[in-house]
Amino acid sequence: VLPVSRISCDVNKGTRSNGRYCVIYDEKGQARGKLLEAWPGDSCRDLGSVFSVSDFYKVDPRLGTIKDLQNLVKSYHKAGIKIYIDFIPNHTSADHPWLWKHTEYYRYRTLNELEKQLSDEELLERNPDYLLIYKDQQTRILVKHGRDPNMPGKWSDTAQLNYDNPELRKEMINVFKFWSKIVDGVRCDMVNLVPLDFWKEAIEIIKRENPNFSFIAEVYYKESEFQKLGFDYTYDKYLYDVLKSRDSSAIAQRVK
Repeated sequence: VLPVSRISCDVNKGTRSNGRYCVIYDEKGQARGKLLEAWPGDSCRDLGSVFSVSDFYKVDPRLGTIKDLQNLVKSYHKAGIKIYIDFIPNHTSADHPWLWKHTEYYRYRTLNELEKQLSDEELLERNPDYLLIYKDQQTRILVKHGRDPNMPGKWSDTAQLNYDNPELRKEMINVFKFWSKIVDGVRCDMVNLVPLDFWKEAIEIIKRENPNFSFIAEVYYKESEFQKLGFDYTYDKYLYDVLKSRDSSAIAQRVK
């Protein structure tokens, strides 16, 4: 339900402002950066990617408002149904306001003297794993794209968060606090990409405030480690695999 970014819509439509590049605009429509876009576009996802979130405290306006969601939750609770939302902790969209207000929340680097002489396009060609933001009229900064280090490529409509920053951790815990008052739980995307100690801290804090709030982990190995951190539920990839194999003895052993 979280807002999908404008830049993600452009990326998935294959929109280009100039050849291989997409301009990043802020909430006021001002150009605030640029990214190198290698994707050909995907007409099936031209509304953008739900993994490119532009605001952790809002509902996508195409779906409604926070008040609409609260009313929906009340209706479902009357029917005995719980509501969980998807939560993307590893990265934000490539046009999230934090990129300018709290650049320190991200994996970024400043330009050296030689790089300062290069055009935006030259910088992006030399640093394909980064997006470029205009911190102000004189300062340009390179910010890492979100990615899974165990897989090739990057998610070019995203920016990588930096969990080494304690202020970012506090902010993300505040996001959980916000949603714990509205919905019943969260499915946390790719939890293995975020430091384990963050999960332990965050879950303990939220559970103290709302013991009934649930955390679901998208994880494909070492599931028990994440359960020990406090996750209420985890994926069970081994069960998926044995079901796919149609090995009746292995399936029976797993569900026993």
